[in-house]
Amino acid sequence: MWLWGLLELAVLGLLVYALVRLIGPKDKPQDRALSVLRERYARGEIDGNTYEQMRRELSE
Repeated sequence: MWLWGLLELAVLGLLVYALVRLIGPKDKPQDRALSVLRERYARGEIDGNTYEQMRRELSE
């Protein structure tokens, strides 16, 4: 009896996961890379020249 309850929970969890994946944001890898690059520049991890060079490379 408890096994069926566990199975139902697993199926429900998979359905929720599938819905989140379908409805969630659709970031392209390039968009994510540019976002990380902007964050690194904002934190001061890279300088302006490095930022511009990497941004151009990602945009190509």
